[in-house]
Amino acid sequence: MKPSSSSSPRPNNNNNNNCYRIKGPWSAEEDRILTWLVEAHGPRNWALISRHIKGRSAKSCRLRWCNQLSPAVEHRPFSTREDEVILHAHARFGNKWATIARLLPGRTDNAVKNHWNATLKRRAPQRRRFATERFEDDTFTALTLAPPGSFGP
Repeated sequence: MKPSSSSSPRPNNNNNNNCYRIKGPWSAEEDRILTWLVEAHGPRNWALISRHIKGRSAKSCRLRWCNQLSPAVEHRPFSTREDEVILHAHARFGNKWATIARLLPGRTDNAVKNHWNATLKRRAPQRRRFATERFEDDTFTALTLAPPGSFGP
């Protein structure tokens, strides 16, 4: 598979079948191959899967699948309700994105972090002072026990 102009192969010092690593965006063909391999071998055999995608490491394959290609990942824009959950959870947990993402079915820690940094961070300072006063622990617990999918649009 020929790397794109923005992703040049880099030597890899690890002793494995791929002596060059591709850094940069994934091609549609790589995505198709990765999806097929995950269907064939399961979403845990990353070392085996990476041997069939020239230039991509096991970690790179895992991250691509878990953050973008998995059918469990939600790609629609964040809802207002999800924004509220993130704002309140951030006031309580800080930058613990994996903890916050567990409150939002279908959202990855990376997606929550990126959404926070791109849109919600500037809303937080004025709201943070009031978040702990308005959002008591038992309310937060009730929110975490809400049925999956209840935060949709």
